[in-house]
Amino acid sequence: MNTEKAVRTLLLVEDEALIAMAEAKNLQRYGYQVMTVLSGEKAIALLEENPHIDLILMDIDLGRGMNGPEAAEIILGKHDIPVVFLSSHTEPEIVGKTEKITSYGYVVKNSNITVLDASIKMAFKLFEANKTILERDEKYRQLADNVSDVLWILNLKTGKWVYISPSVEKLRGYTVDEVMGQSLEQTMTPASYASVQSVSSAQIPQDENTAFTNYELISEIEQTRKDGTTVWTEALTRLTRNDNGEPLVIGVSRDISARKRAEMVASETRQIYESIFHLSPEALLLTTEREGRYLAVSDAHERLTGHRADEVIGHTVSEFSIWGTPTKRDAIIQRLQEEGDVHNVDLRFHRKNGEAFDALLSMARVEIGGERCIVSMVTDITRQKRMEEDLRISEARFRNMLQDIQSVAVQGYALDGTTQYWNKASELLYGYTAEEAIGRNLLDLIIPSEMRDGVGQAIRQMSETGKPIPASEMSLQRKDGSRVEVYSSHAIIQIPGKSQELFCMDIDLDWRGKKELLK
Repeated sequence: MNTEKAVRTLLLVEDEALIAMAEAKNLQRYGYQVMTVLSGEKAIALLEENPHIDLILMDIDLGRGMNGPEAAEIILGKHDIPVVFLSSHTEPEIVGKTEKITSYGYVVKNSNITVLDASIKMAFKLFEANKTILERDEKYRQLADNVSDVLWILNLKTGKWVYISPSVEKLRGYTVDEVMGQSLEQTMTPASYASVQSVSSAQIPQDENTAFTNYELISEIEQTRKDGTTVWTEALTRLTRNDNGEPLVIGVSRDISARKRAEMVASETRQIYESIFHLSPEALLLTTEREGRYLAVSDAHERLTGHRADEVIGHTVSEFSIWGTPTKRDAIIQRLQEEGDVHNVDLRFHRKNGEAFDALLSMARVEIGGERCIVSMVTDITRQKRMEEDLRISEARFRNMLQDIQSVAVQGYALDGTTQYWNKASELLYGYTAEEAIGRNLLDLIIPSEMRDGVGQAIRQMSETGKPIPASEMSLQRKDGSRVEVYSSHAIIQIPGKSQELFCMDIDLDWRGKKELLK
C-alpha cells in the first residue's frame, strides 16, 4: 500500500475504457486517488480545471486525435508535473516518441500493479529531486546574476569561456555574449596578460593526469573596458577539471579601482613625505620609543651628526655617543610620556668625531604598525649660540664703555619709556642712582611736566619710523627739582632677537660749556 502521502491524485489517460477502469481500480487499492480521461485533449482540458493533479499516467497510443507524447508536450508547456508513459509496445520507434519529452518513467502495460506502484513512487522521488536541483540552480543563477562580483569559468584547453555572470557588463561594459566571444588576452592589458601567462606556466601542471590540489591564486589584473578605459580587478581563481579531464579555471573577479586609487594616493603621499623628510634642513629621525631603535633618518641627520643612515638604522641610540649619557635621553623620554610632546628643548649633543654641538630638540609620539615610535627634529643652534655670546660680549663692552664716560649722561629706555640703562654721568647730572632710575619711566624722572606730552610723542615717532629725532638743547629736571640745560641727542639700537632700545645722550651746558660748543 502507498503510505508516502495520504492522498496522491493521479490522472490516467487511456483511450480504452475497460483498461482504464481496471487500472484505476488497482491503483485505488494502493491508496491513490485516480481520475481518468480517454483522450489527450480531455487531459489538457481537465488540467486547466483541476491543476492539483500530482502525476499523469499517459498512454502513448490514444487512438484517433493527438497521441500521448503530443498531449504531454502541451501539458508540460503549462504545468510542472511528472509524467509516466504507458504502452503495450516496447519497439524502439514507439519508445523513441517520448525521448524529447521530460518524463519520469516508461511502464509496459499489463505489468504487475506492484511494478507500476514502484514506478510511480520512483517518479515522485525523481520529480522532487529534480525540483530541488532546479530550485538550487535557480538560487545560484540568481546569486550569479545579481552579485556585483563577476563569476566565470574558463576552459584552459580550448581557451573558451564556459560561463560568465551578467555582472561583467557593469564591470567592463561588454555584454555576456560579447565577452564569450573574446579570448583571455582580449580581456586585459598586455602587461597583465604577460603576468598571468607567467604565473600560469609556473603553477599549472602540464601533465593531464595530475590532480589539482591547493591550486588557488589571488591576482591583480588590469582589465580593458568597452569604452577604451581600464579597470583594476582582483581575481580569486581555483583550478579543477571537467568530466572530460580538461583543466578549468573557476574565478571571481572584483572591482578594486577604489582601493588601487587609494593605494596610489597613499604611495604618492608617502613619496611626498619622504621627499620632505630627506630635503628638510633640520635633522629628522624616527625611532622606537621603548628601545630607541633607529627606523629612519634624514639626510640632514648625517650632515649634522656625521653618522650615515646605513650605520644607524636597525641600531639603538645607546650604541652611539650622540646623547653623551643615556640618562639624558631617559629624562627627555619620561617628559615626552608625561606631556605627550616636547618642543625646543635646549640640549648638547655629540657628533661622530666627538665634537659637541648645541641643538633644539622637539619630539612627538606616533604609532606605526602597532608600535609606539618617536619622531624627532634636531635644530643645530651652535652658530646661533656663538653669535648670541659674541653679541652679549659686544653689548657688555658697549655698556662698559658708556659707563665710564664722565662727560656724557647716557640713558637707555624701552619704547614705552621704561628706563633700562643709567650710566655714572647720568647719576652725577640728574642726582638719581642707577638703582633708583632703572625700571622707572624716563618721563617721570627727568622730563618736566610741561614737556612730557611732547617728549612722549617724540618717543612714539622714533619707534614707528625707526629714525632718531634731531639733537637739540633741552631744559630737563634733576632729582631735587632744579633745572639743567643739556644738549640732547638720540640713537636707536636694534639687537637681533630683542626689542628696540632707545638711547638718550645728554651733555651739560653751563655757559662756559655752551660757549665752547658754539665755537
